[in-house]
Amino acid sequence: METLHLGIKFAGHDSCVFAVFPSEKDIFGIATERLTRYKHDNLYPISAVRKVLSYKNIDPKKTKKVFVSNCFAFQKDEYFLSKRYEIQLAERKHFKAEFKNDLKNSLENHSRLNLFQKFVNLIGSPFGLFKLGMKIKGKIIGNKIEKVDKIIKRVFQKIFPNAEIIINHYDHELCHAISSYYTSPFERAILFTYDGWGDGDFSKVYLADNGKLELKTRSLYSPINLSSDTKKYTTGCSIGGIYTYFTEILGFQPESDEGKVEALAAYGDWNNEIYSNLMKLAKINETKLSIDMDKDAAEKYLDYNNIKKLLESIKKEDVAAAVQKFLENITIPYLKLIINKFNIKNLCLSGGVAANVIMNLRIFEEVTDKLHIVPAMADDGAAQGAAILQLLDNGYNYNDIAWLKNKTMPYYGTSYSKKEVLGYLNEKERLVIEDWSDQWPEKMAELVVQGKIGAIFQGKMEWGPRALGNRSIVADPRRPEFRELINKEIKKRPLFQPFCPSILAEEKDRLFEKAYLNKHMTCAFRMKKEFWNILPSAIHIDGTARVQFVEEVDNPLYFRLLKKIKELTGYGVVINTSFNKHGRTIVESPKDAITDFLDTDMDYLIMEGYYITKLKN
Repeated sequence: METLHLGIKFAGHDSCVFAVFPSEKDIFGIATERLTRYKHDNLYPISAVRKVLSYKNIDPKKTKKVFVSNCFAFQKDEYFLSKRYEIQLAERKHFKAEFKNDLKNSLENHSRLNLFQKFVNLIGSPFGLFKLGMKIKGKIIGNKIEKVDKIIKRVFQKIFPNAEIIINHYDHELCHAISSYYTSPFERAILFTYDGWGDGDFSKVYLADNGKLELKTRSLYSPINLSSDTKKYTTGCSIGGIYTYFTEILGFQPESDEGKVEALAAYGDWNNEIYSNLMKLAKINETKLSIDMDKDAAEKYLDYNNIKKLLESIKKEDVAAAVQKFLENITIPYLKLIINKFNIKNLCLSGGVAANVIMNLRIFEEVTDKLHIVPAMADDGAAQGAAILQLLDNGYNYNDIAWLKNKTMPYYGTSYSKKEVLGYLNEKERLVIEDWSDQWPEKMAELVVQGKIGAIFQGKMEWGPRALGNRSIVADPRRPEFRELINKEIKKRPLFQPFCPSILAEEKDRLFEKAYLNKHMTCAFRMKKEFWNILPSAIHIDGTARVQFVEEVDNPLYFRLLKKIKELTGYGVVINTSFNKHGRTIVESPKDAITDFLDTDMDYLIMEGYYITKLKN
């Protein structure tokens, strides 16, 4: 292949590659974390690029031209850029402490290779993020930063020694917006981006009409410094930045565990002093159509020492509930304003904050029922958007790439043949293997109904944070004990976290008060109360469920599994949680699958039709 089009997230968390092959109407996307198994990995996506080459059987030495599009433009003033550098330095300090902790503890969640990679990241290598240090006070050339371009070119020139490397940088929020539009069913829509920070903004609103985008408004981000006696917190004065700050305050991993805050919030009471203070930090500007943040108030009310005092009298559950309610009660009236202003009901969401399924539920219930959330809502989705923008800049028009909208399920990753799987299985001694071939869905349904907990490894890996039946752990949702059992004995994660169900699309109206055909687990819905006791492990404590509705066209084998379960139980519902042990990423390869299977108490694994159990002692 002479020319490649690659969208990337090059620096910072969630590094990844998204490749589009327009002549073949094919795409491939993979995040670095799936290969290193270090969540939200910030290593340069070298291994991800090599996976692209392997997937398409491309000889990098014969590649003549590589278009590399990065989903950050870095186009703000020197003050903002210098503050961004401060953020990178704060991350480096945290990274160093985390690395020492990994060395001190067991290698349960990280291989020696991962520790080495993290060490390289820490000290800085020719490919290390922190060697560059993101010293982006340097000379700005148009929308590019000279040093960033040099390091990207150096990395890609080593992979493609004979190719011309052409680098483009695109506005981060625009990348998010484009990714949501080209995965949606809408021709005309409002595109709402929402994250911690981008190129100086944490949100933008675009109008899209038949491929044409028009920026309507933006909400500005600014960094704030919040110090304690022992630590300096640097976070964003934005809705998402504040949510991430409280994620860390509550003892979770920032830019990773925000979902735990969301889950914990269902156990708490939001009506407290933290909520009252948070509501003083943001104001909806009806003239500018923006969310305006009060930086001075943020530095006052979010000061760590002040928060620490409040934590002495407010339970963690109530803190989480306050932060969650703050997010909802700013977002809902803001989107109502936007929808009413432009009189368009179709709404596309993107950005890391759009991963919040309870916020999305309220948007669906109170703002518009014409809703689409991009499956890869975080920065992997931004790389997807950058790849699309690059095509548009290279002469392709909307009609040329409208086929992207037909890729309704995000199965964009790696896959392994039965021969490859068997070759790996034959190297393992602790396994019992039986070939169920294409009859595995019906046989697995019987195991599920018997109360066995197992995993599926089939087809292409999912792109984005959700497992959608190709890299999933499944179980019977009728058993109330399974939520604690799977959390404690298999996933090894906090007991308050809920599990999400995959459900036949035909069950939607029967089981839920109101829902749309969401196939990507990006929105929660309220299950009818009459089914709470029948399907207790499919819902959270508040009766909501983050659902994947399944039709045959989406995933025929997984659909057959659900149909057989419905035949046996009367309900086409299964618990579906991502196939990984807590602290690791979703399994990518047969090796990953076997490692996590042997490290947990699952009863069985079905991998490309092979039924696999553990050899009894």
